[in-house]
Order: sequence, then C-alpha cells, then structure tokens
Amino acid sequence: MKRNGVLILECLDQADPGSEGRFLAHMFDLMGVAHQYVEVRTRHQMISLLQESPYKVIHVTTHGSIREEREKETEEFEGWWTTDKTITQNVLTRNLKDKLKNVVLVSTACKSGDSAFSQALIDTCGVYRYIAPEGSPKFHNAIFFAHLFYHKYFILNIKADEIIEQYYDRYKNPHDFTIFKKKRITKASSRRAKGARG
Repeated sequence: MKRNGVLILECLDQADPGSEGRFLAHMFDLMGVAHQYVEVRTRHQMISLLQESPYKVIHVTTHGSIREEREKETEEFEGWWTTDKTITQNVLTRNLKDKLKNVVLVSTACKSGDSAFSQALIDTCGVYRYIAPEGSPKFHNAIFFAHLFYHKYFILNIKADEIIEQYYDRYKNPHDFTIFKKKRITKASSRRAKGARG
C-alpha cells in the first residue's frame, strides 16, 4: 500500500538553470513531508520508478518533448523528455497499464497538460488526478506553483481540485495548469468561464 509523501523524478539537462527536484526535496524537508528524490537518466529508469513508487504523489520534473508543426505554426507535445528517449503516450499505455492506480501525479514539464497524454495516464494507467501545464512555465514559475500546491495539499489538507480552482482565482492560472480526472477534464479557467464552482 502506498504511503503519504512524494516521489520526485527529475531528468536534468545541462542547460537547466537549477534543480527543481532538489528545491522540492528541500521544501518537503522543511514541511516535514516524506519524500524521495531521484535524478533520472533514461526512459527505462523513469518507467521503472513510476511503476514502483512507494508514495501516493509523484512529481515529474523534466522537459516536455515538443515537435514543431511548421505548416500549422504550432508546437505539439510528444511526451516527457529523458536523456535517451521520450516517454510518449504509447510508451505509457504499453508499460504502465493499471500501474498508477490512485496516484496523484504532478508534472511541470512544458505543455505536458496535453489532453491525449493526460487521458492515457488517467484511463489506461489509473492515475487518480493528473496536474500539468498546457503552457510553458519558466523554472521559477514551476517552483512557485509547486510550492503553493504542496503547501495547500499537505499542510492545509485541501483537495487537488480545489487547489487548482484557487490557483486560477488568485493567480489567474498563467500557465494553464489543468487537473485531469476520470471521464472529465476540469480546467480551472474553463470552469470559471462557465460559472461552475468546485
């Protein structure tokens, strides 16, 4: 049975301005929240760690692997970046089917709030709640969001859905952090626009 706490999985690039994962680990030390920090190197290692997490919360801090669509002038999210291979939606569904049941998974990777990727985590992998940005947060903004989220989640015991709603109400959700759940997507900004309350 999984216990309270956070597994931090970080895949660093040499160009990164710092370590979001180590920052989170220090923050959890100060909060008294159980955690484990792992610097991930490969896709295989990341998949194995996701399968074996001892904690109810997993935080993935890496880059979003983005493919540029020149004709459409858009960027398409392909998956989580690792130093050897990308973790795509197909990789998730092949390797993590029903392996992440009842886990709250937070990702700060750019554009990792892609709806198809997110729904694969929910529908196939069994994730209870998946929280990720549709936009591209800078390092300091990802840390700001994570600090707010985890303080409210662990210290104030507020549910994830309500935290995202509050993030929109107070900070206008600048990177479109979205919470995905079974059979329904709740995006704070769209819920707000429709007048719904969480």
